[in-house]
Amino acid sequence: MRFGRTIHQHRIPEWAPHYIDYYHLKRCIKLAIRDATERQSGIDLTDTRLHHVVSSERELIAPAFTTALDSDLSHVQKFYSDRLASLRQHYDILIRQSGIDKAVRPSELHEQAAAITACLQYRLATSKLRWYGKVNADGLRCLTRKIAYISPNADCRAIHSPAYEFVHQSATLKELEGIDDFISTLLSSLQRINDPLDLDAAREAHLQQSRNRGQALLRRLDRGLQDDTPSTQRNVVHSLVISASYESTLKKDVHNRERYEALLASLGSEMTDHTSMFQSILETLSPDQRPAILQRDHCGRSPLHYAAEAGLPHLCEIILRFMNQWSMLDTTTDTAYDLTDHAGNSPLHLSVTNGHETATRVLLSSTATLDSYRATGTSLGDTLASLLHIALQYDATSIVEDLLATHLVNLDYHQSNGETALLIASRAGSVEHIRMLAESPSWQPPYLNEPGSSYGWTPLIVACIFDHFDAVKVLLELGAEESRADVFGWTALDHVAFRGYWKIASILQKSFSRSTERISKVPLRSTNALPLCSPSTTRIFVNIGPLNTRKFHSPVDLSPLLSRYPFNPYPEAGYHLTAQGLGANGLERSLDLPVLDDTTNYPSVFHTTEPSNAKLLFALFRQTSTSELPVHIGSAVALLEELGDSLGPGRESLFRDHIIPIIGCDGFQFLGTLTVNFLLVKPFPDPRKSSAPSIDKDVWNGNGKTKLIGHRGLGMNSPAFKRLQIGENTIQSFKSTIDLGVSYVEVSHPIASFPSNFNGSQCDVPDHVPVIYHDFLMSESGADIAPHNLTLDQFMCISEMQRPMDKVPQGGNSPFDNKGFAAHVYRSPNALRPRSQSFGSAEDCRTRDFLARIKHTHEFKIKGFKGNVRGTHIHDSFATLEQILQALPEEVAFDIELKYPMLWEAEDWKVDLYGVELNLYTDKTLEQVYKYGGNRPILFTSFSPELCILTAHKQDTYPVMFLNESNLFPTGDVRASNLQEAIHFARHWGLSGIVMSSEPFVASPKLVRFVKDAGLMCTSFGMPNNDPENARIQAAAGLDAIIVDSVALINHSFKDEVDAGARRIG
Repeated sequence: MRFGRTIHQHRIPEWAPHYIDYYHLKRCIKLAIRDATERQSGIDLTDTRLHHVVSSERELIAPAFTTALDSDLSHVQKFYSDRLASLRQHYDILIRQSGIDKAVRPSELHEQAAAITACLQYRLATSKLRWYGKVNADGLRCLTRKIAYISPNADCRAIHSPAYEFVHQSATLKELEGIDDFISTLLSSLQRINDPLDLDAAREAHLQQSRNRGQALLRRLDRGLQDDTPSTQRNVVHSLVISASYESTLKKDVHNRERYEALLASLGSEMTDHTSMFQSILETLSPDQRPAILQRDHCGRSPLHYAAEAGLPHLCEIILRFMNQWSMLDTTTDTAYDLTDHAGNSPLHLSVTNGHETATRVLLSSTATLDSYRATGTSLGDTLASLLHIALQYDATSIVEDLLATHLVNLDYHQSNGETALLIASRAGSVEHIRMLAESPSWQPPYLNEPGSSYGWTPLIVACIFDHFDAVKVLLELGAEESRADVFGWTALDHVAFRGYWKIASILQKSFSRSTERISKVPLRSTNALPLCSPSTTRIFVNIGPLNTRKFHSPVDLSPLLSRYPFNPYPEAGYHLTAQGLGANGLERSLDLPVLDDTTNYPSVFHTTEPSNAKLLFALFRQTSTSELPVHIGSAVALLEELGDSLGPGRESLFRDHIIPIIGCDGFQFLGTLTVNFLLVKPFPDPRKSSAPSIDKDVWNGNGKTKLIGHRGLGMNSPAFKRLQIGENTIQSFKSTIDLGVSYVEVSHPIASFPSNFNGSQCDVPDHVPVIYHDFLMSESGADIAPHNLTLDQFMCISEMQRPMDKVPQGGNSPFDNKGFAAHVYRSPNALRPRSQSFGSAEDCRTRDFLARIKHTHEFKIKGFKGNVRGTHIHDSFATLEQILQALPEEVAFDIELKYPMLWEAEDWKVDLYGVELNLYTDKTLEQVYKYGGNRPILFTSFSPELCILTAHKQDTYPVMFLNESNLFPTGDVRASNLQEAIHFARHWGLSGIVMSSEPFVASPKLVRFVKDAGLMCTSFGMPNNDPENARIQAAAGLDAIIVDSVALINHSFKDEVDAGARRIG
């Protein structure tokens, strides 16, 4: 998942306004691209002129990127520095109070509770700051990477340096290691109190401590209430509230609750009653002592702050009652209560942030408290709205309800990043919260279509982008306008089509997305499109992280290691992983943990001349207080040869995610796992003796006129077509397409294996031959068998079984003598045998037997039909790639689909979860094309990302395009999920274009131009293309080529709009 899509999940909600505005900065980059396109000049990110963008309602003004970045960095760095200074002050006081260097005695229960809680709170605060730095740093890295692609000469040091400082400072706070060790020691001390003698001693000690605490409180009352530690600036009222919060915190801590509650239960009922003691203390205060209830400590906090933060509603109620009685909440007096601490947090803010429903309700019920907010000069409605945003992000429904019940919340309030309450609720897909906002008395209809300031996304667009069907449905019911466009001119339907959310598309109106105007997109450099492999060098692409989204694995799972620190909510921050090759050359790569961005298209690259000896070494490092440099704590090794050849020579598992254990350097402990996948691109020696043929690659570029391509020849076979159908992927079908004047055909081919010797002797080393066949299973055999498990003899025999008996070759000679191709003699459609000959009585029985056998296969049970079957279609023999290359005129262009099962397809179709080794598959195909292709225009396409990568890196004679189902099916591979990901994949790997299922282009024609602006050719396929109107829509939008089944219909219906001089075999 890309960083921009999940950044809101990584932000700490109460700090959300203080992060870099990632969307706003990306918009500045895109506007700089637009200006450069309009001026036909280079991209200038330092241009100080303002970019004006007109939204549907208002004009939005965006500064130059560098200006916006400087502003964001200044804000982020100030916020970070302030929090860091506060943390260090907190740590100094913690050292003095808790005595971290001192021995801990199990009987000092009050002291232990205080020490543990203080450490846990400090650890939480430190972890939050480290995480804050991590998220900002990752965001800056993503922006740096973006700039480097669009403007290679740009100076990115201004971005990288602050990012490094964020990570470095937040990961090297020297106090962290001591805190971890101290907490572990304290918890061990509590755990040791488990036998009756220990419990008796502990109970006596606890009672004695309670008596001592009472005496200490009385002494402090006599001498002016102040704490024994002057540096804290606290008094007895602070101490009582904080003491109560310690016990409350330990009871709520999920990791220590059970242990602490058992200990408290064993001590009996003579525990300290904080509520009664607190009320008694306040009642005894003299008038001159009463201001102690308002006193601020070193953090700028009063006792009410600590009661609210710990979620102690009874103490909050008591404090408010006494403050009210003593006229301390009267906003007209000089003693009016100042709400915020040094960090800008009010008691209500702390209560909401920590999710304390009852305490929040108590604070909101105090009219005087709300009046105090007004007295600060800030808008009460805006203040409550900012708290509402926090509650929405924490999904705290009860608090949301309580805030809205005040009828004082400004629902039109925008955070500094431009977000409103409705945008947050829509992004989360919370129907309940959307309805609550819409039913609030302060709700106004215009809020429903209020755009955010970064991209101009309305709540409806946001809900669509995050695929929240129920939220979209509710927003439409409330009256959200579908025609509203963002700053780039995209409507909700455009975004839905782009991402392939077809369930949502079904409830949106199609008429709002006909415009093809949009902000131009600059073609990016191909990040992974390297020169062809040298004849002796194997290229290795390595990704850390899973490709299989059906069975998710964390890129790096350190659960066994991090379980030692259960009190840390952000445990992986401060760790990083490096990858380097053993027996392979390449740059070492470092990856900060956890991985927040999608690295699928950013692999590490290694080269080796001995792939059998290539290994990958991964090292895990941790920032510590004892070293300026990260400490190496664990390692993992991937043996590529063993992982790749686990099924034997010539086979490859479809499971490409390999889980590798990480072993500790000290004691060989099991620290966790990492998920790695790799792709070996082995060299392919060009077998051609002469220079490569002169082939115009632009033949596939429409150049203003859409090319018509026959799908699998004259069209795929389907019961949906109520017409006479010629068997798909047959020479007869291809010839029939040519007879219609269409000279582009699409061909699908897997690999069939067969022995290299046909004289009947066994051959130890099998060869492989590309054949023309679409499906993954050859159910014609009567079983669910993959073509690659058959020899060519068996493959062709299954075809011959459907031919009339008098046409089947007789005698002792094999039908596949003369290299296996003499048996097939092409018959022109004009010379077809009379149809009546196909249905003699004997032939009828034979056909019925054949169909009966097919009906028992899994494929037929799912689909209900089979293509190119005698009795249902005009059957013709199967063919090999060599045959069609030789049989069809050279001027006929071929779109060769490299048919290879992806894991999700194999699982769904019950196919063997392995295939032909990818390099072998690609090499055998290229051998045939190089040998028999001549000067024929040929295009390679594949649904398999791996085959696209291999084919593009093994040859540069023919273009390669990526096939994609447009999210019509759950592919289980993020690269194959939708148009958005297809564009990213094709651009990063230097492919020539994409071939999409046509639904996105029919729903949103402007997406065709979006693809072409990215420097990619754009082609579509699918059932919608058989509708002449859909074909016209796409052709008008500039589609380069359209693949159709109803070739005659589409060819006839808009001859002027389509170039029928193109054909494709598939």
